[in-house]
Amino acid sequence: MEYAPFAIALILAFIAYKAITGIVKFAAIGALVIGAIYIYSQGYFA
Repeated sequence: MEYAPFAIALILAFIAYKAITGIVKFAAIGALVIGAIYIYSQGYFA
């Protein structure tokens, strides 16, 4: 039984998971910032 391909697959899956969660987190923060700027530009807080 060769374990190397399974180890590589697990490492790649872990890296992909980390990358996806990072992108989602970044996108959520970006959406909040854009939303805040849009609301502010509409004059709700002014």
